[in-house]
Amino acid sequence: MGLRARFIYLLLGLAAGFLLYVHWVVLPPVSDQTLQIARKAHQDRLELAAEAILPPLLESDLANVYTLLNAIKHDSPDWLQVVLVNAEGQRLYPLTQPEGLADRDEIIQLSAKVGFLDPAVAELQVVVDMAPVLGVVRSQQISLQIALLIVLALMLLAVWFQVEMVIRRPLAQMIQAAHKLMHGHFGTHLPDQAAGEIGELSQTFSDMRSAIERHHIDMQDELKNRQHEASLLKMEKQQAEFEAKHDPLTGIINRREFERRLAISLDEAQQGPGAEHVLMFIDLDHFKVVNDTCGHAAGDELLKAIAGVMRGRIREADELARLGGDEFAILLRDCALNAGCKVAEGICEAVHAFQFRWGNREFRVGASIGVVPVSGQAAGLKDLLCQADTACYQAKHLGRGRVSLHGSGYSSSG
Repeated sequence: MGLRARFIYLLLGLAAGFLLYVHWVVLPPVSDQTLQIARKAHQDRLELAAEAILPPLLESDLANVYTLLNAIKHDSPDWLQVVLVNAEGQRLYPLTQPEGLADRDEIIQLSAKVGFLDPAVAELQVVVDMAPVLGVVRSQQISLQIALLIVLALMLLAVWFQVEMVIRRPLAQMIQAAHKLMHGHFGTHLPDQAAGEIGELSQTFSDMRSAIERHHIDMQDELKNRQHEASLLKMEKQQAEFEAKHDPLTGIINRREFERRLAISLDEAQQGPGAEHVLMFIDLDHFKVVNDTCGHAAGDELLKAIAGVMRGRIREADELARLGGDEFAILLRDCALNAGCKVAEGICEAVHAFQFRWGNREFRVGASIGVVPVSGQAAGLKDLLCQADTACYQAKHLGRGRVSLHGSGYSSSG
């Protein structure tokens, strides 16, 4: 048996097996499901009919009941018989004894209770002819099998054509060349696929490609892993740098970072002509009352809220820091002293006006602010910080809720 015949028999066997599988395994559940859907539809219609005849039946209006049942039977040609019996089993509809029907597989009987009580007022029974539904199902099965047969035929033709052109003909040419070679004919034309190209060369190339693909995949995975590790290290570094410079509670910069930036601004003011900044130390008034009354959680929330209030009173280029506890500091860049004092007064007023609610309690705090100019005549960083702290202490000593300018008698209440 030749290679062509073997392939044809194999493909025909597979096609026949597939068609048998569809016929015996796939289609029966589909048919059963279709019949179940049709049966459910008839049952639903029957229950609707039972609900429709309930009111006149309760009123003993049998004439209206007969009219409704006649109309329902007329609108349901698949219902061969419609029978209504009362709770005692006596027939109420039709008035005459229904004719007997032949026992066929296409005929089913359904019933529905009339009323919501137990026992029900009556029972509505119907005999349904499922032949139309079965006919549609069989028609669909035949159409599906014909469509599958056409598709399989086209597939078999395509496979046969590929086998013929790619495998059998080159092999036949090589066999013919081998036979002629046996008789001394050396110039016989060989197919482009010389000996080994169909089998060994294809397999070798496939193995080589698989090896290269595996190596490439390994390289990509390694590169992705390295990139992921680098990204994680970068994120961890950025997070560590952020945490080293910022207060973990409020998210604003901490004392260390603030002093570093203040030192830079002080150096600019001492070296650059006309550069002037303003430094403020802020100490919250009555913060301990909230902390002691409602606990540290309330105190933490208050600190975050006050930080937001103060951030809203300064420019984006200005620096706001939490020095620790309830102490804050602000550096107003490129700001004259008079303007800085007005900003301090505004912050003092804003903090005083802020209402902090915790549970059903409400608190007000204040701010004592010490102001120090940062200019070319300013002392060193340590002295500058000490002056700001002294001015803040002076504002608190004068009665809290005030702004005090170091080295002058200026004091303003917020």
